[in-house]
Amino acid sequence: SRRHPDPTGFHTHTVLKYLKKHMHHATEGPYNLDDAGVFWDFASLPQDQPDGMPMTDAEKVDFQRGLRAINLLFGDPKTVVLQLTKVPERWHFANLPDSEVNLTPYRNRGWCFYETTVSSTLKSSHLLLDLGLGEKELESESADWQEVQAASSGIRRPPLTPEDMALELKQRKFAKKCDAELVAQRYTEFFHEATASARTLNLSNCRRGTGWCA
Repeated sequence: SRRHPDPTGFHTHTVLKYLKKHMHHATEGPYNLDDAGVFWDFASLPQDQPDGMPMTDAEKVDFQRGLRAINLLFGDPKTVVLQLTKVPERWHFANLPDSEVNLTPYRNRGWCFYETTVSSTLKSSHLLLDLGLGEKELESESADWQEVQAASSGIRRPPLTPEDMALELKQRKFAKKCDAELVAQRYTEFFHEATASARTLNLSNCRRGTGWCA
């Protein structure tokens, strides 16, 4: 909804199913890891209160600190990014008025597009997981994490220049219109940092996007 990242628990249920398989693989496999950190954009950062009360000054400081780290969290080559691309049906929100329900498709959401673009720039495709694609394996008790990973590996697109990104963002929706400029600025910062350190461009599992010649 507009005031809560997951009012019915639809997405939380999906993430919990994934983490169960992920942690089983991590603890039983060669990594021997017994915990994992989870960053969930809207839920992990301070927000205005559901009743409309704005963030406190301290929360605004924490929010800005989180925004400064967001490029690293999504763009680092070693982090696993989960895409919750399935949107609940309207009946999931039967107790909420239409004004509180946001059923914008995943790929039309500005923040989601930014996070996906940043995540796919330096990261291998097997670390960018579309859990909508892997829904069948995720629901299966017999499927292990590697099967979920194989089914969920999304298709990347070649990196966007800041100018192309700005054009793409104009076609997406933001709950707060002022976020569009903020996201474009964050992407520009990320793009220049990433290209300054890049030595090769791996386009495996990519599909050509706007601005790329055939």
